[in-house]
Amino acid sequence: MNIGDVVEEFEKTLKGRLYHFKCPSCGGIFAIKKSKYDNKREVRMTCPDCGRIGVIPSNPLCIEADIPEKKSVNINFICQNCGEKIAIWAEGSELYHSINVYSCPYCGGENTMTAA
Repeated sequence: MNIGDVVEEFEKTLKGRLYHFKCPSCGGIFAIKKSKYDNKREVRMTCPDCGRIGVIPSNPLCIEADIPEKKSVNINFICQNCGEKIAIWAEGSELYHSINVYSCPYCGGENTMTAA
């Protein structure tokens, strides 16, 4: 990967909403980026660090201010109902082996998010 690719990837990260959260179970910090601007619903998913299932409300009270220096490669999900796309990163170099997103934050569809 050359420097141009790195800059382009970083700029993509800045577009849209990139939020960092801390898992209440393991304390791991992870990031979520959504493609649509109107976040209508909560998102139910597994923690990308430990695998615990949790819920992030549509308007979370707390967003993590400490951003980890090192992030894993991202995993992408797409909603089969509305086309919403979500990218997820974990703190450190690796993602939990079995990440699932159980609900779409845009249309609210249950079990419609599939790995892209």
